[in-house]
Order: sequence, then structure tokens, then C-alpha cells
Amino acid sequence: MMKIQRINSRDRRGAAMHEAGHIVIAEHFCVDVARAAIWPTPRANALDEKTWLGRVQIFAGSESRPDVWRAIGVAGAVAEAIWFERDDRAVEENYWEFVFDEPAAMSPSDWKLCRAEPEIDADGLAAAAAVVADLLLGELREKLIKAARRLIVEARMERARKLKCFDDGSEVAA
Repeated sequence: MMKIQRINSRDRRGAAMHEAGHIVIAEHFCVDVARAAIWPTPRANALDEKTWLGRVQIFAGSESRPDVWRAIGVAGAVAEAIWFERDDRAVEENYWEFVFDEPAAMSPSDWKLCRAEPEIDADGLAAAAAVVADLLLGELREKLIKAARRLIVEARMERARKLKCFDDGSEVAA
């Protein structure tokens, strides 16, 4: 049971950091974020799949420069890698050199967000990832952590609204 709780906590932090990466980089480039959230996945097998997911929605008309969309799109993967790997080499472009060759490198929604395709745009994405890593490890680090914490708190508040707690400590979905 303890192992499942640890996996759940890790996945919640990972989802929060991922979405916070998108938020912070979008705001850095003055792109409006409509909303962002994380939530637990129903019936997830904690040992085989992620127990938390997330989504960020960005106003499409906010910015049209391809380099900005690449940066926003890869920001989730970069933030998650920085969080889990704690590797300062993430600021180096060659660290990301082969990451974006495979479709599994990002979710379909992240590929759509960065308006790129695996292999075809890998070099541009690797360059964008290095820039994003530099920002997230440097001047935007505190904003990233605060945004991730805010997402976790909002998820807890949403869950509390959906659950009724009884005196004996048991919970039933509302």
C-alpha cells in the first residue's frame, strides 16, 4: 500500500511540474493561458501507468511565432525531466538531441501544442528544449515551483469538493 501512495505522489508532482512548465513558459512569452489542471486517473494501475494526468489550454491566437510554440510545447517534458532527473545538463542542446525523434517523447496534445512532428522537427525541438531548460533552471525556477504547487492545491480542493468525509474517516464520492 505504501508503494502505491509513493507512486501516486510522484505522479501527482510529475503532472503538476509538466503542466506548470507549459504555464510558465507561455507566460514568459506573453501567451495567454486559458486554464490548467491536474487530476487523478480513474482505475489507474499505479505500477504500469500514470496515476495523474493534466492539461493546459492556451489561447490559440495569442502568439504565432513557431519558436514560441515549440518552446511552450516542449516545456512540459522539459520541466518533468528537470524535476525527476535533477540534471543540470538539461540546458545543453545535445542532452535533448535524440529525445524528440520518437512519438512517445511527448503526448499527442504536446505534439499538437508545439506544432511539430517526431523526427521531422527534432532538431528545432532539441534547441527549444535547451532554451526552455535554461529558463526553468534559472530565472523561472521559482515560478515553476509555485505554479506546480498551485496545481496540486487546486487538485486537492477539487477532490475535497467531490468527496464527503464521514466521522469515521471513510469517504464516499459525492
